[in-house]
Amino acid sequence: MKQDRKKAKSIGYLLTAPSHSGKTTLIKEFIVAYLDNVEGATETDILYFSLIDRATLKSVLARLCRKLKIPDIPTGKRQLDSIHTSVLIDKAVAKLKDYNILLIFDEFEKLYQVSSENRGEILAGFHTLANDSGCPIILVGIEGVDQILNNLDSDKYSWLIPTFSSRFPECKLPKWKDGNEFGQLLVSIGQDLMLRPNTNLIPFYKDEKIRHLILKLTSGQLGKIILLLKWTARSIIRSGEDEVLTEERLIETAQALKSIGWDITNVEE
Repeated sequence: MKQDRKKAKSIGYLLTAPSHSGKTTLIKEFIVAYLDNVEGATETDILYFSLIDRATLKSVLARLCRKLKIPDIPTGKRQLDSIHTSVLIDKAVAKLKDYNILLIFDEFEKLYQVSSENRGEILAGFHTLANDSGCPIILVGIEGVDQILNNLDSDKYSWLIPTFSSRFPECKLPKWKDGNEFGQLLVSIGQDLMLRPNTNLIPFYKDEKIRHLILKLTSGQLGKIILLLKWTARSIIRSGEDEVLTEERLIETAQALKSIGWDITNVEE
């Protein structure tokens, strides 16, 4: 990210995974890790925000300009309507060219909620931002969000289908599998939730049965793993008993989550 943009083409990715897979969690953890481990890194190196419902290119650009601390960007709809979209793009590009900034746009699937014309305009705007600023852009959304490109009705934006796919290749978030990295993940989550490390003198993150059960119940999806362990920890604290994690507690928590609509795998499956 610190490389000279004049020597390299701007890059982009479309990060996809099913709902509750932990995409946003992963992005936020990446930001923390970047700030902690990259020498000279500052919070201004990364700009993250989510797309809003019924977004338009102008509303997205206005929010981007405000986050870039560009002055004189109106907040009212009437005042914003008086500004041409190209002016907002130029302001954003001019500011971005002066910095090595990684742009992250979350909840990209919200483009399904807007008209074909607005969708095409927004996609074209992302393409222009990437080209003219040289900044890397990561778009984050649910599985299948790339199909947004195939739903464009207007010939005006037909050029986007091959161009956008090339500029933002899809990267599917993999599911967790048992191994050393999964063990480290459990250690980290357990520490954050203050789960006691021992169950029958065996740390739960080293207990093969518990590890396999967590993966089975969550299908290896990060968001579900965190949710399952978070709810289990809350159950342990509320019970007032020893803060240990057992198979029985995990199953009880999974059943509770399933009863409120979460897609948690049955133990019998």
